[in-house]
Amino acid sequence: MSEIALLFGKGLQVLGLFLSPILLVPLVSLAFPSLTQHFNKLKQSIDCLGKILMNIAGWSGFIMAAGMLIAVLMRYVFGLSFSWVKDIWIYAFATCFMFASAGALRTGGHVRVDIFYSKFSEKQRAIVDLIGAYLLLFPLMLLVLYAYGPQLARAWGALSGRMELSSQPDGLPLLFLFKTLVPIFAVTMILQGWANCMRAVAIIKNIPIEAAK
Repeated sequence: MSEIALLFGKGLQVLGLFLSPILLVPLVSLAFPSLTQHFNKLKQSIDCLGKILMNIAGWSGFIMAAGMLIAVLMRYVFGLSFSWVKDIWIYAFATCFMFASAGALRTGGHVRVDIFYSKFSEKQRAIVDLIGAYLLLFPLMLLVLYAYGPQLARAWGALSGRMELSSQPDGLPLLFLFKTLVPIFAVTMILQGWANCMRAVAIIKNIPIEAAK
């Protein structure tokens, strides 16, 4: 198990390097617009993945709310407190945040300083989105993948031979899975950012594209 975990951590770093040239496709498409049609199916698949992740995030939000309610009732009504109940809503909250991020990026739901952007034309917005993805989104997410590999390997027991569990005796033994949400978040953000860039190129070049169903 420790060898697998170590390879998993190293694999994240390799994945970051592997994704780097693929991220150049939208920029190449600016010079060769016909590429947007060839990659349209992949863009649609990524958009569908974003919708699925949003559904998972929605159920995670429900579990988080239910877990918090149960924790409050148990503590203030029955005078009981269990770490595993707290872990449920903490893990659900993290899942909701990490999985919803890509879906929110797809629909433009992330918070932005919207002083000028709302007044821009569709093509100007596409240019801003394209520049923002390459200057901010992709570098940060690739850095997360590259830097988080050793930590994830430790969480899966690459050094100790034992997967990282809860620090509390009665906590949920899922801390290693909890920490795995970070690279999942980074990969899904990169994928959705790539799909958004392909959509932005299509808008800039006035190329009709099909939306994901």
